[in-house]
Amino acid sequence: MEASLSRLFRARSPGEFDDLLGRLIEGDVAPAVRAVVRARLGGGRATPDDAEDVSAEAVAAVVSRLRGLQNGSSADSIGDVTAYSRTVAKNACDAFFRKAFPVRASLSAQVMLRLKEHPGFRLVVGPGGERFASFEAWANREPAADRRKAEMLTRDLGRCAAHVRDSLPAGADLAKAMAAALDWFGGPMPVEGLVALCGELTGKVDSVATEPRDDDPDPVASIAAETPALDTQMTLQDQLRAIWAEIALLPPNQAKALLLNFRDDRRRGVLDFLLLTGTATQEQIAEAMEMTPEELADLWEDLPLDDAALAGRLGCRPIDVSNLRSVARRRLSRRLGPDFFGGDEN
Repeated sequence: MEASLSRLFRARSPGEFDDLLGRLIEGDVAPAVRAVVRARLGGGRATPDDAEDVSAEAVAAVVSRLRGLQNGSSADSIGDVTAYSRTVAKNACDAFFRKAFPVRASLSAQVMLRLKEHPGFRLVVGPGGERFASFEAWANREPAADRRKAEMLTRDLGRCAAHVRDSLPAGADLAKAMAAALDWFGGPMPVEGLVALCGELTGKVDSVATEPRDDDPDPVASIAAETPALDTQMTLQDQLRAIWAEIALLPPNQAKALLLNFRDDRRRGVLDFLLLTGTATQEQIAEAMEMTPEELADLWEDLPLDDAALAGRLGCRPIDVSNLRSVARRRLSRRLGPDFFGGDEN
């Protein structure tokens, strides 16, 4: 076990543990997570806000794990906290893309399979977990050495694709598209950039729906407070569906912190209204939190849960639950507009 973890698990009081944990997060965990997220969410694959959300979720997962090991009984299962943080960040990125961009996630899996198994291709992993696509013949070439093209991948993917198409035969398969992209780049290129470029070349891209917006404030609280007229009810149902579409994309712990505490301005639970309005089924609500319908049903009568109860379920402190919920609400506010879903805690 590395020294920083050893000191953490030898803490003599909760206060000392929290102080050491804070230093560990700031000095080791957060930088490792940000480096992986920056590398894996590059190439135009996600917005800065998405990257921030994924990073926050990954750091929260590491914190939860470390707190769960506070008694030191299984601390050796981590050993290297930086390597562990990178793995958690990688998994968080993968989960984000599978959920938000299913077509791209499938394409990424196909590209990775060819890099690992197709003759002539090679996968290079950098010291910080960065992944580069290369040819076997390029063993001595520096990754992403052409800064101009590397920047173009993140800023003007269509222009990159136009350059590659000039040398790509009509009807070329994925392996040929990958080879043409690498030839154009002139050296090992970030895997995420290659996937994005191959998506442009093959037409395997996710459709982008226009985000629904409305000026009516806080529809969940409004619909819980009174029974509206028919035309107003239809408007509020549209708003609820728009909110739910974004909630379903939240990382699971953010969804739990938000949904299991979901309440109106009178502090009453309002998940029932999602069912009554047909916005989501109980199974869909459970799936958004990576719970089984049975687990959610057992909790239903106790909802909304306070932060202390949620902290016990998530293996963290009540303040961590509040922070997760704040991140979720800010994300929804960014996606839907501040008048659509308030960004501050009630």
